[in-house]
Amino acid sequence: MRTLHLYIALLARLVLLPLCAAAGTMGCVASQTTPAVPAYDPALVSGAAIFGTAVAADEAPSHDVLGVTPEMIDYVGDIGEARLSVMRFTRLLRRLQDSGFFDNRYDASVTRTAAETFEAQVGNCISYTNLFVALARLSGLTVHYQLAEIPYPTWNAYTGLLIRNNHINVLVDGARFDRSRPDGYTIDFNEVNPDVDARLRRISDAYAESLFYANLSVDEILAGNERRAFAYLRRAIDIAPENADLWINLGAFYSRHGAHEEALESYHIAQALKPREKLILSGLERSHRALGNTLRADELAGAVRRYRLRNPFYHFALAQTAYDAGDYARSLRAILEAQRLKRRNPRFHYMESLVHLALEDQTAASRSLRKAQRYRALDYGKYDDLIRRYGRIEVSTREAADVGPVTGH
Repeated sequence: MRTLHLYIALLARLVLLPLCAAAGTMGCVASQTTPAVPAYDPALVSGAAIFGTAVAADEAPSHDVLGVTPEMIDYVGDIGEARLSVMRFTRLLRRLQDSGFFDNRYDASVTRTAAETFEAQVGNCISYTNLFVALARLSGLTVHYQLAEIPYPTWNAYTGLLIRNNHINVLVDGARFDRSRPDGYTIDFNEVNPDVDARLRRISDAYAESLFYANLSVDEILAGNERRAFAYLRRAIDIAPENADLWINLGAFYSRHGAHEEALESYHIAQALKPREKLILSGLERSHRALGNTLRADELAGAVRRYRLRNPFYHFALAQTAYDAGDYARSLRAILEAQRLKRRNPRFHYMESLVHLALEDQTAASRSLRKAQRYRALDYGKYDDLIRRYGRIEVSTREAADVGPVTGH
């Protein structure tokens, strides 16, 4: 869940899984019924079509994702002795805050167990989520993993990756501050808010563990350890075969290695589990084209093209690509189209401000920056990633000063 957290597809060929997001958000959980996993040939998850021999899941080490250490038990101490769950909840939050856990370094490239995260105090969102789940259960709280499903995949202009910014965090159940929060509280450690349109879905420990291993699979791919990467992916599928994203990853894995029949079979399973997932279309198109199924490939390519044109994040990526190339007029056209499709995203307006500055239009830059700040204040997201990459915008006009809290739309 890499952050750019759980799904990344290399040129839409490799999909990773969810990791990343916000801080202190609250929300209700959307129910969702997952279709039954279709029957499939066990050879599909063996990797033999790539490696010549079957890859066993235990070729990659297993991890005790929620295992606790004596130090973690000592850390929780007597929190669990509090009579009310709300007292246990607030005391744990205060202890974590006093220890700096909400200020610790976030690293999207590091996937760790609860114990590893407690020791290193560095990790991505699934790392910190594992830690909180383990400590909360030591404290006698009822907590669940929660997936924030972002409706649009995004395009990363820096790396050419298609990214699903799904995010995993913690739902605390039963700690009632007031009756207006019947669905509990969401605890998040990350610095990039999930999209306000994200659907929150409670997931099982097994499902979350499958995401953990999917991330490790991606780490091994990036390190060039293909067989171990496949072993981690197979372990993830063994744990939660109902997770459609794992089958997308499997299809992408096979496609990268030219095993397109196996890729198609994997994508079809994913499609049966998640019929509306648009990430699958580009994978299907690539494999059909490689197999000479030109008519079907052309149909899929048209569907992908139409979907991209409707996706504001696609235009946002085009704006970034043009900006990095110094084509500021083209970048401006693209970012305005992204805003037309999704007006309240603060990242789009911050990007527009960057473009106006490059075009030496201080007035327009300050106007765009004010909008970015306003939508950020309204919790429509953040733009910290753009600040890290391009720098903090400083314009000389008084208008560009930070706005205060804003109410309403």
